[in-house]
Amino acid sequence: MPQLYIADGHHRSSSSYLLAKEHQKNDPEYHQEASYNYFMSFFIPESHVQIYEFNRLVKDLNGLSKEEFLIALDTYFRIENRGVTTYNPSKQHHFSMYLDGEFYSLYLRKSNYNFENTLEALDTQILYKTILEPILGISDLRNDVRISYAGGKKDMIYVKSVIDKGEYVVGFGMVPLTMDELKTIADDGYTMPPKSTYIEPKLRSGITIYEF
Repeated sequence: MPQLYIADGHHRSSSSYLLAKEHQKNDPEYHQEASYNYFMSFFIPESHVQIYEFNRLVKDLNGLSKEEFLIALDTYFRIENRGVTTYNPSKQHHFSMYLDGEFYSLYLRKSNYNFENTLEALDTQILYKTILEPILGISDLRNDVRISYAGGKKDMIYVKSVIDKGEYVVGFGMVPLTMDELKTIADDGYTMPPKSTYIEPKLRSGITIYEF
């Protein structure tokens, strides 16, 4: 195999790498076969991997009224009100939105958005660059308490339910990223926005201790 891709577990892989470097620095008898240079991995063929989307939930409109928010969205999107029936996006660069009891479809105005590279073409990056950061004022996708993520089978029905309960104000849905997109981003040396892919199958949680 010419290369392997970490589809899930990149944080654990990174921490294992840092731990190995620390041991190498402090081990006077370091050798390549030292056990800390390795960590357990589970390899899955691409055909067995399922990628789901992470839908976005936001607690407020950043001080905007509903009308002001929709006007701001119009810069980058052609907006259609889909009413109360659950609506899901059907293709790349096409988003669904739930706001104030109604679903909307958002079609990207490609003439107003510049696809500078493969990262900028990702739907999660488009949503960040056109709505989350400039309009809703969310620049830190990992730590901002105003945004949450619904992954896996938590679809737009789930998004609607938590918004109707008053826990959030607006939600966004998108189609899942593809395996080709994941590999291209890695090959090009980019990092996807947080919570871009929800990968299955999930391995069972547990702990393995190895003494050396």
